[in-house]
Amino acid sequence: MPTFPPAASVWQHFTLNDWQIIALADGTTTVDLTQVLLDREVQAVMPLLDAAGLTNPVTISINAYLLDNGRQRFLLDTGAGGLMGGTAGHLIASLAQAGYQPDQIDAVLLTHIHGDHSGGLLSGESLAFPNAVVYVNELDTAYWLSETQMRQAPAARQRSFENARRKLLPYQAAGKLRPFTAGSALLPGIATLGRPGHTPGHTYYILEELGTRLVFCADLAHFVPLQLADPTIALVYDVDPAQAIHSRQLALAEASAAGYWLAAAHAPFPGIGRIEVAKTGYRWQPIDAATSTL
Repeated sequence: MPTFPPAASVWQHFTLNDWQIIALADGTTTVDLTQVLLDREVQAVMPLLDAAGLTNPVTISINAYLLDNGRQRFLLDTGAGGLMGGTAGHLIASLAQAGYQPDQIDAVLLTHIHGDHSGGLLSGESLAFPNAVVYVNELDTAYWLSETQMRQAPAARQRSFENARRKLLPYQAAGKLRPFTAGSALLPGIATLGRPGHTPGHTYYILEELGTRLVFCADLAHFVPLQLADPTIALVYDVDPAQAIHSRQLALAEASAAGYWLAAAHAPFPGIGRIEVAKTGYRWQPIDAATSTL
């Protein structure tokens, strides 16, 4: 079982004009591909694993991001909290090492309501970010907070519904939950783009300053070497697998053509890089370790 990254790698600082962007490591999780692949056996993806120097089970990062413009501080996702064992759930510690406290966060921007993105909303049963409002695509709240949808969902998804309600409803009760419609500017300097399929309201956040674009692309891919080389690989996590594949194909084609920066929740920490066309599909080109200005 992997251990949490050493202190030197739990946060990393970048600058995009007037914005300070802090990549925050929540930790890692290890996944057995035999349990999560849809419509194909592990043997079918072994050549891709081998080419990436990986073996099954696969360990992936869980990344979150803090955006600070000197006036407000926005947190992109909250990590897993206590939902995924001791190798994850370290966002608050990473935040502290970067010099921030939870009560300094003005808004939490959720890319979607899955446990490894919303699990850190609570500290015990209290609001982990007491001064923050929580923004999330209204299609996700309509799905994950619906008792009707929960009753109709397959048994394997029941825990996700329970976790969603446990983590989001306290913010709703406190008047701090802000569902939004994707496709427009959410906050000054931050636009939203719906990329549904993985969840109904799976959302990218876009920060663009003076011609430089950084797209927080959430779960574009869980297993980056596999799902970029073959974007048709779907997972049991996908609420609508066909739509998730379509959204990924659109995102990869656009990002590779435009060449902008991406911040990916499950790419190796710090999760910032670009998409390049490869002989087979696409490949992830991580940001150079010495780069701090985007």
